Amino acid sequence: MEIDVPEEVTDWTVAPPSPGSIEGPEGGTVTVTGTVIGVGEEDDPVVELRVGDGILLVETDDSRRALAPGGSVAFRTSRILLHPYDL
Repeated sequence: MEIDVPEEVTDWTVAPPSPGSIEGPEGGTVTVTGTVIGVGEEDDPVVELRVGDGILLVETDDSRRALAPGGSVAFRTSRILLHPYDL
């Protein structure tokens, strides 16, 4: 399963260390919590988050520069999209 956050993330909060989660009511705001694995440099707007056993790539604005690998963060989004993934 591929998980897509269809909007740019601009607001991050520090979260307590955890395995990560994606939580929220159906049709409501979703909170994503994870550990920062990598932060894009220069023109690369992507932040890599470990969420559970998976990796989530999230497009961001310049706020990503304040993130550091190994830190736990959370953000909210109005929705996520799920796509089947075939190997």
